[in-house]
Amino acid sequence: MSQDLSAVATLGLEALEIGVSGGAAASAWLPDALERLQQARQPRGEAELMIVEPVERLVCSAAGAAGRAEPRCRADEPTAAVGVDH
Repeated sequence: MSQDLSAVATLGLEALEIGVSGGAAASAWLPDALERLQQARQPRGEAELMIVEPVERLVCSAAGAAGRAEPRCRADEPTAAVGVDH
């Protein structure tokens, strides 16, 4: 579980760096990130990482157009996007 937590935290930091720099994520980054998040989402015994979903939203937002087009990034309910004023 600690390895999953570390991987999720790393993805969150990568997403923040992409967002702050205004750059674009590499084309393979989003699918790889979503796969790693899916692996981390799996419960371990009676414990699960609660940070996976918010980091997933951050990753999808950082991916820009690729994130908006990715079916795994579309939530059932609309949520506030990171960095968007309402």
